[in-house]
Parts: sequence; C-alpha cells; structure tokens
Amino acid sequence: SGCAGEYKRGLEIMGIGVIDIDNPECMTLGSIQTPDCKTLDNMDKNLVDWYSSYLISRKDKIQSYITVR
Repeated sequence: SGCAGEYKRGLEIMGIGVIDIDNPECMTLGSIQTPDCKTLDNMDKNLVDWYSSYLISRKDKIQSYITVR
C-alpha cells in the first residue's frame, strides 16, 4: 500500500512500462491483475509462468517502443 508505506493483503497487479533514459520518465504500457493461487493451480501455472506469458503476449507492443542506438 502506497498510503500505508507497507505491504497489505489485497489485489496484486503486474505493470510493465518503458523508460526514456534521455528524459527520465516511464510510460506504462499495461497492467494485469495477478490471479490467486487457486486460479493459477487450475491453469497449471505458477507466478513465473503467469508473468512471463503476459510479457510474451505484449512483446510486439514493447518492441515497438525500443530504439537501439
């Protein structure tokens, strides 16, 4: 919890963003609610599987913002 400045039980989300290193800013590309343990078990996935599948599903969007110098 940002307000409490400590961990609180509740919803958990994963957010991804891109950072502009020339102008220190971050733009959020997306976020998704992390499923509970029961849902993950039913999907035969763990948190690493869940997070990696989300990143893979957003790969094209992420790559569209990348400039290699």
